[in-house]
Amino acid sequence: MNDREYQQILDELTQDCADLELFFIATHLKIMGSGGKVLVDRHGHSANRNFANYMISQLGSVNGSDAGAFSNGNINLMDTTGTIRSGATMIGPVFAVEAVDFYRGFASDDTLGTLVGIDDTAFSFNQFDLINKCAQGFGANQVQYHETALQVKGWNGGTRNMSITYTRRVSNSSGATITLKEVGIIGSIVLAGVRRKTMVARDVLGPPVAIIHTDFLDIIFAFNLIYP
Repeated sequence: MNDREYQQILDELTQDCADLELFFIATHLKIMGSGGKVLVDRHGHSANRNFANYMISQLGSVNGSDAGAFSNGNINLMDTTGTIRSGATMIGPVFAVEAVDFYRGFASDDTLGTLVGIDDTAFSFNQFDLINKCAQGFGANQVQYHETALQVKGWNGGTRNMSITYTRRVSNSSGATITLKEVGIIGSIVLAGVRRKTMVARDVLGPPVAIIHTDFLDIIFAFNLIYP
């Protein structure tokens, strides 16, 4: 399915939800070049099992205590090490969620927030990390991660969309062009009192996005709730 077909289905779903007085959650990815050019602007194809388990644990006020498989019927997490995590608490955020933490990465932090990579392996619902992440640095296929800006809450009355948007700048000083093929967002999510770095979404870029030496990109990721 291409982006145009996906957009058409989402448009139809938006209208169906309005007619039925339902709502749905979607993600959105936008990438801006250094000159302000929009390179990517599309609905995300990306929410994974961690996203779903986090959401149902919070909304249903139920513990993420299933120690079995990372699969249907179990509420737990798989962190970025590939380890299944469970415990006798809800899956939740770390203390002050608008601080530089949770989905907001510090400058030079390549373990948290919006991250990029160079692998275009197809998306899978059980994916727990980027396939080939660009590390923080100045070597081949390495980037500089800037501090994620404070998240922005927005409301569009025309589309009935409540959005929470995260923007992070990524720079290239590697000496060569880097071809980005994947984008993910990783949160510092708490389960049973322990913070776990957990990916909740991964988008495969098609076509890839090139970032030349000395240039930068702004990666803009949004969680959207479409109201009826």
